[in-house]
Amino acid sequence: MSPPLAPSQSPDTYAYDLLLRHGRRLHVFAAAGGSIPEALRPLLAAMQALIPVEG
Repeated sequence: MSPPLAPSQSPDTYAYDLLLRHGRRLHVFAAAGGSIPEALRPLLAAMQALIPVEG
Protein backbone atom coordinates (compact mmCIF):
# COMPACT_ATOMS: atom_id res chain seq x y z
CA MET A 1 0.00 0.00 0.00
CA SER A 2 1.48 3.33 -1.03
CA PRO A 3 0.67 6.39 1.10
CA PRO A 4 -1.14 9.23 -0.65
CA LEU A 5 0.96 12.12 -1.86
CA ALA A 6 0.98 15.27 0.23
CA PRO A 7 -1.06 18.18 -1.09
CA SER A 8 0.67 20.29 -3.74
CA GLN A 9 3.31 22.58 -2.33
CA SER A 10 5.87 25.16 -3.28
CA PRO A 11 9.53 24.09 -3.35
CA ASP A 12 10.20 26.15 -0.21
CA THR A 13 7.83 24.26 2.11
CA TYR A 14 8.03 20.98 3.97
CA ALA A 15 5.77 18.01 3.29
CA TYR A 16 4.89 15.56 6.05
CA ASP A 17 3.80 11.95 5.58
CA LEU A 18 2.81 10.39 8.90
CA LEU A 19 2.23 6.66 9.11
CA LEU A 20 0.71 5.20 12.26
CA ARG A 21 0.53 1.49 12.84
CA HIS A 22 -2.05 0.27 15.35
CA GLY A 23 -2.07 -3.50 15.50
CA ARG A 24 -2.53 -4.61 11.91
CA ARG A 25 -4.07 -1.33 10.78
CA LEU A 26 -2.09 1.40 9.07
CA HIS A 27 -3.26 5.03 9.22
CA VAL A 28 -1.71 7.53 6.82
CA PHE A 29 -1.79 11.33 6.98
CA ALA A 30 -0.14 13.73 4.55
CA ALA A 31 0.18 17.51 4.89
CA ALA A 32 2.21 20.27 3.25
CA GLY A 33 3.53 23.53 4.70
CA GLY A 34 0.49 25.76 5.20
CA SER A 35 -2.11 22.98 5.30
CA ILE A 36 -1.04 21.51 8.64
CA PRO A 37 -3.96 21.26 11.08
CA GLU A 38 -3.40 23.13 14.35
CA ALA A 39 -3.78 19.90 16.36
CA LEU A 40 -0.76 18.36 14.58
CA ARG A 41 1.61 21.31 15.02
CA PRO A 42 2.94 20.25 18.48
CA LEU A 43 3.63 16.71 17.23
CA LEU A 44 5.47 17.96 14.15
CA ALA A 45 7.50 20.42 16.25
CA ALA A 46 8.57 17.59 18.56
CA MET A 47 9.49 15.42 15.58
CA GLN A 48 11.52 18.23 13.96
CA ALA A 49 13.58 18.47 17.15
CA LEU A 50 14.65 14.84 16.58
CA ILE A 51 15.96 15.43 13.04
CA PRO A 52 19.77 15.55 13.02
CA VAL A 53 21.29 18.83 11.83
CA GLU A 54 23.28 18.37 8.65
CA GLY A 55 26.45 20.28 8.12
